[in-house]
Amino acid sequence: SRFDPTVVIELLPGLLEVLPSVPESIRTEVERVITQVWENYFPIGEPIDMALCVALLLSAIQRFPEAVQMLEISVDEHPTSAPVAFSMAVARRGMRDLHGARDWVNRALALDPVFAEARTLRAILADDLAGAGV
Repeated sequence: SRFDPTVVIELLPGLLEVLPSVPESIRTEVERVITQVWENYFPIGEPIDMALCVALLLSAIQRFPEAVQMLEISVDEHPTSAPVAFSMAVARRGMRDLHGARDWVNRALALDPVFAEARTLRAILADDLAGAGV
């Protein structure tokens, strides 16, 4: 596909299903490909949030610091997006930044109070923070 962002968007749901279970050697290659796809991306006003798509893929392969970098771009472009805030919470939790994750999940819920996954994550983070003695 020559690192075509359109192909990645089409394959995104399937990739998000399989990537968490691939071995580390494959994750390294996926990270390289995702980076190249992002470098090939040129926004032309399409409705898709490519930075979020890239961040989701990076989170799926547990490249949380890199996912946070992409999510910062997405937050700048979509500051009122509950899914972006939620994704940032997930990535921050993956980095073990529990306070940051809590702040982001609270932001997601402020933007969308009925966001079920965010409510679940908030409860998990409360347990994480209690278990950490924080």
